[in-house]
Amino acid sequence: MESIKLQKIIEFSLLEINDLARHLFPTNKHPRLALNRVIKGIGKLSSAQVSKLSGLVGIPIEELYRGTWKTKTNINNMVYTFSSDEFTAELDVKTWTTKLFHKKSLFHEEIIYSSSLSMKEYIDSLNLIIFNTIKNESNVNSY
Repeated sequence: MESIKLQKIIEFSLLEINDLARHLFPTNKHPRLALNRVIKGIGKLSSAQVSKLSGLVGIPIEELYRGTWKTKTNINNMVYTFSSDEFTAELDVKTWTTKLFHKKSLFHEEIIYSSSLSMKEYIDSLNLIIFNTIKNESNVNSY
């Protein structure tokens, strides 16, 4: 079974590590040490802790196991680049156009914008587009 990439999730969510440790290990005398064991791969999170982590960072449980998006910004071009495993998304904030790439090959371009769109909702949109694309490709290949 694939493990949760907890260090990447902590970096992505910008959570304070001590606060996260206290939330995940509320009855542990040394919650930070317990969390460090999980980060190093020595310990594992229980299903209740995984559920709590999902709620804290706003990432669905299944996405916790897939990895997270990393962000890179090019202020001069006003382009934000998000990368996760083999996928890359480029958001041009001048036009609000998002280009999605799989292994550097463009497969989707769309305007994903709303005045009240949160970063979580944007990332969820990217994940949904990727999920649907993979699902559609597997359906086409099954015929």
